Amino acid sequence: MFAPVPSLEAPRVATSSGNAANTAVWAEGSASAAPLRSRWTGKWQPTWGPGVGVLAALASHTARRARRSPGGPSGPAVREQKRAKKAERERRLEKFRSPYVPNRHEPPPLTARGAPKTGAWENGTPETEQMRQGQFTSPWTGQVYDRWSAEGRLQRNTDRQGGLARSRAYETPTQRQIATAVEERDSDHTPEWAKYYPGLAPVDKLPLTQRRTGAQVQTFDRHAYRAGNFGDIFKQLLVHTIVELKVEKKESPVWYVEPCGGEGEYHVSRMRGELDDRPSMRWPKAEDLYSVLQDQDLTYMPPEVKGWMETVQMLNFSEDMEFEETGEGADKAPKGIQWLPSTTMVALRLLRKQDPVTIWEDSRRAFAPLFNFVRNWSSKVQPHIELIFKDGLKHCHRRWVQHKPGSISEVYGKYNGQRGVVFIDPDYTRGGEAERCKTLIVDLWKHWRSATVVITYPIGPQYEKKARDFNMSVRRADKTLDLMTIEAYVENKAWHEDSKEDRWRGYGALISQPPHTTAERTKAALKVVCDSLATMPEAEPIHFRIEKLRL
Repeated sequence: MFAPVPSLEAPRVATSSGNAANTAVWAEGSASAAPLRSRWTGKWQPTWGPGVGVLAALASHTARRARRSPGGPSGPAVREQKRAKKAERERRLEKFRSPYVPNRHEPPPLTARGAPKTGAWENGTPETEQMRQGQFTSPWTGQVYDRWSAEGRLQRNTDRQGGLARSRAYETPTQRQIATAVEERDSDHTPEWAKYYPGLAPVDKLPLTQRRTGAQVQTFDRHAYRAGNFGDIFKQLLVHTIVELKVEKKESPVWYVEPCGGEGEYHVSRMRGELDDRPSMRWPKAEDLYSVLQDQDLTYMPPEVKGWMETVQMLNFSEDMEFEETGEGADKAPKGIQWLPSTTMVALRLLRKQDPVTIWEDSRRAFAPLFNFVRNWSSKVQPHIELIFKDGLKHCHRRWVQHKPGSISEVYGKYNGQRGVVFIDPDYTRGGEAERCKTLIVDLWKHWRSATVVITYPIGPQYEKKARDFNMSVRRADKTLDLMTIEAYVENKAWHEDSKEDRWRGYGALISQPPHTTAERTKAALKVVCDSLATMPEAEPIHFRIEKLRL
């Protein structure tokens, strides 16, 4: 046992910093053997020996550091600041890096993090592009490949990319889309209604929020139910006259516009099913006119009649356009002609390559057949066709009257003084069509002077007054308009006082700025048609009237 040796009292050593204070000790004398309580463990320890000297030196060093930087952050705080700065620097660099998934079949990009561990690139990317001493440069990937190199082969620090056995050098972008189509289909969560052409999805597949908007709620009868009636024949003859007169007058382009396009062509079955109780279409039909004209000599016939017959023959007997009829009623198809023309088809056969064509249709059920019609027959006509799924009356007014930037044609560009033919065959059951047509015909005369506008309308005893009032309202709206009306009527021989059918029915057209000799040529064509149809046993009297519209 050592006896305590008295010594002078040593000064206390303390620090002002947090870490230093925890490591400080109280030394009552380095040479003294009196035990002291340790501030670290709380136990009594001797104050003499090698360990005591080391602790004293450590405390002294800590105190000196605290005196040099009084009030500084602690060690953990400094380390936390460094980690935060490093993390922030990594976040900034992340914007310029691309995540790299190791792939043994392709080289890593220069900005990739990490490198593949196997394959031809397991040794890292080449230092220079000259090290890629291959024999084939892919135009799709931009990489150089050794055409005959074995898989995974390396020669004298030359990167062979594993040869074409594993490379995608010959893969084109289209082939790549086909290869990945299966993967995309498996991960595709697109709703069923979004896979249809915009606006053509069935109503029952639409979400509730879209079923209640616009035309998706209100549906209208297709014209295919009544195609090929006497009104269609009348309109097609009239369109032929106006378009041909416009085209033959000058070589300058004629912009043909149909705001209500329809379906392009129609089948003679008129979508009639076995259990359909609809009454048969009344005489005369397009089939009746074709039957009385097919055996006649058309050499000296009016051009409108000859053009109508050629259009029907083109749709039904074109040698290079063979269509196979399939379905439940294919074997029950009637003999003779199967397809009926539309005003669109008649006009397209007369227009030239320099003539723009714009067709609008806003009905989902009609736009799909119209789209197929344009796809099938566009190669047989000269003009290029612009087909748009929108409200034609509204967008025709925007393009040529309001001149809105968003309404400029994506195909033909801005209107540049072309002459025009605007043929409007509206469905008056929608409501408000008459007022919209009146606004359009009046405003087009102010903003498109070289355009001929045709508006058709049905006429009969029940709504004759409405048709007359509509024509006179257009007449009073602008007295400078050059207006002409052409109307054709078919009498009902079997009519009596208790009959449910009208005594007569007819169709008319209001023409603004008609070309010269329109009345004479239409009169000649209608007279030939009426005389030809009068030879049929079930013929009924047909009359027509052509006159200038005056107040």
